[in-house]
Amino acid sequence: MHYRAPQEVIAAKTNYYFPVAKPLPHKDVDYPWVGMTYALGEKTFGVVEIDHPANPRGTRWSAYRDYARFGAYPRANLKKGETLSLKYRFLVARGGLVATEVIQAEQAAFTG
Repeated sequence: MHYRAPQEVIAAKTNYYFPVAKPLPHKDVDYPWVGMTYALGEKTFGVVEIDHPANPRGTRWSAYRDYARFGAYPRANLKKGETLSLKYRFLVARGGLVATEVIQAEQAAFTG
């Protein structure tokens, strides 16, 4: 499940935020959330994607592209005829990333 900002994003102003001190987004799995800020013209936006514990474990995140696209790549093996339901929540804010306390409160409300 990915978020992609409009094409007109200012690449040099795209930043990513992780819930760990020294993230390795190419290697780490199962972040509870990932955030991003980006600029469109004079406006800055913040986006957080929250993972749900019911989703498959081993999820990798793509969160390093300067064109403001990020999201989760869950791993699951499905047999023919099986379905998979995924649960994610996005927080989108004008002005930048919401405070960590807001992310944690939204995560707790979403994940139960």
